[in-house]
Amino acid sequence: MFAHPNSVYRSYFRQLLSSLVVWTNSAAWNLIRNVTYVFFLVSGLLLIAIFLKKAKDSDWKNEILAVNCAWTAFVLQASLVFGLQWEAFDVWITTPSIVEMFFWGTIILSAASVLLLTPFRWARWFGYVVSWIFLVGNFVGFYMMLKYSILYLNPFPSLTAVVVITGLVALYSFHRERLSSLRLFSRGKELKENGRRLKGILTSPKVLTVVLALVLLPSSLAFFQPYNQWARAEGGKTDEFYTGVSFCGRTAEQAKRLIDRVKDFTNVFVVQSLPISYDEEALNEICDYAVASGLSVIVYFSIFDEYWQINWLDSAEARWGEKFLGVYLFDEPGGLQLDRPEQIGRPPGGSIAEYSDAANWFYNGFWNYRTRSDLRMLKMRSIKAYVSDYALYWFDYNVGYDAVFVQVGWNQSRQLHIALCRGAANMYDRDWGVIVTWTYSTQPYIESGEELYNDAVLAYDNGANYVLIFNYPYASNATYGILEEEHLEAMSNFWDYTKQNPRPNEVNDAVAYVLPENYGYGFRGPNDKIWGRFEADAITNQICVDLNSLLLQFGTRLDIIYEDELLSHSLVTARYNEIFMWNETK
Repeated sequence: MFAHPNSVYRSYFRQLLSSLVVWTNSAAWNLIRNVTYVFFLVSGLLLIAIFLKKAKDSDWKNEILAVNCAWTAFVLQASLVFGLQWEAFDVWITTPSIVEMFFWGTIILSAASVLLLTPFRWARWFGYVVSWIFLVGNFVGFYMMLKYSILYLNPFPSLTAVVVITGLVALYSFHRERLSSLRLFSRGKELKENGRRLKGILTSPKVLTVVLALVLLPSSLAFFQPYNQWARAEGGKTDEFYTGVSFCGRTAEQAKRLIDRVKDFTNVFVVQSLPISYDEEALNEICDYAVASGLSVIVYFSIFDEYWQINWLDSAEARWGEKFLGVYLFDEPGGLQLDRPEQIGRPPGGSIAEYSDAANWFYNGFWNYRTRSDLRMLKMRSIKAYVSDYALYWFDYNVGYDAVFVQVGWNQSRQLHIALCRGAANMYDRDWGVIVTWTYSTQPYIESGEELYNDAVLAYDNGANYVLIFNYPYASNATYGILEEEHLEAMSNFWDYTKQNPRPNEVNDAVAYVLPENYGYGFRGPNDKIWGRFEADAITNQICVDLNSLLLQFGTRLDIIYEDELLSHSLVTARYNEIFMWNETK
């Protein structure tokens, strides 16, 4: 909260510094921050050691309560700054009110820990009340984090559990020795006897050490567990069909003009604008207008690095109901893995020796990296997560996306990439779609109206749930971005095509080609890489020959899937009439 190690966001203190035009990303600031936190970490551990040693000494009751207040403040800071319990705290710290509450809570705890060391009676009372308030708060927080841990198989909130235990011990010790002497509470004989027994148990340094060890040590192992639990949660495949255009402009007025032009032949509007994703007022204005025009909306965010964005997620469904389809989060994760793997980094030691290592590192990126792990924000709220990509669609679904849009328009085999994405969607029981992107790197950028229509029909006839048009760049003097009248007419004709050609009920005549497990090949030509790190191997050429032959033979009936130990054989055989293995066994 005071200083997130690698980001300017979710840091109340850093926001205050930013308002004073203090640059907090400098090497000097990083050094000061790291030295400060290491110092307080060591100090905190020493104080806890004193706590354990002196727990039975009645002359140290004030000090024990003071240490516990300081310890609670430290745990709160360490959880946010060092990433401990990050996934649990991150759900609530993104709103301004919660950030301020944590900030002032830390100040109050620090003040209480100091005042408890003074001889004033009112100071002891202040520390006592503060300790009770934060103990109750920690109980509530522990319950919420434990629920999150169970639902999403995340690490146990060990630090919060330790704080609850130490808080109980400190309060009991203080309550027994101080308040009884002031005769502020009356106790019955039974309560006294139970209290003595409880004290004997909880204030024993040996017992307390064992309890803390049992909480901390096993749960520490959970921080190393692989994470890809979302993808095979409850299924989300639907029969719904949406077609529309993305808006990549900068103003609400541009968006409204585009909505007015396309609302009669589309049913979804994708707000795919980075500037708008940082402008709450403009975003709400656009979504309100689109929904009022009869369109559903999908909203793009690169990451959640503004406090209002999480509040917005919490209120979107209530505001727009079923018209709010979900969030387009991040972009091209599979393509980035192939073309710029260095941006994803390397595991400790820098060793990615096997395809499985690369696959696990790809999955873990959505668990560990600040720029990707916001996918959890959507999963906790049951909000659909969308993304477009041009490779590794299977692995996009594996990390948790609910629908992936195949990018078409560039020089690739459309049917091959549709087979890859649709096969993944079918096995993960998810929706899929197509987004028509650039054909040229300069004007006119997009393909002709006739080609756009053909691509849209191809996607529809292949069973896509979404057919979208990528509308970027959006010049300030452009009426509808890069879309000309020929493209708008093609979209209108495609709308008519979908109404005149309702898709028949699914017929089980599909066939599948099964790739090796974790085989992250890009399928963009003989020089493409595997996971962006390995050259094509001995089986690549044969796989490509097989797929070309099968595409000629089966066309739109072919899906491409992967070997996966988590997929049951019955699931695959129930969906496909014929199954072709990469090693030529059937």
